[in-house]
Amino acid sequence: MLTNTKLFPIKLTLSSGEKVVIPHPDFAHRHPVTKDFVVYPEKGPLLITINPAQIVKIETRRAAAA
Repeated sequence: MLTNTKLFPIKLTLSSGEKVVIPHPDFAHRHPVTKDFVVYPEKGPLLITINPAQIVKIETRRAAAA
């Protein structure tokens, strides 16, 4: 999913209720050892580390357009 630019921006909803927007694949990667997502938001903290188990909803541009 992180390599398909047609799906971006992607909005993740976490179990805490926090929403994280990934505007482009260049703003995120998957850690090779822990498999966590590392997101570099446009505004706010320098980076956000997300355990995939915390993601409760994924919204893509394609889903929003449908």
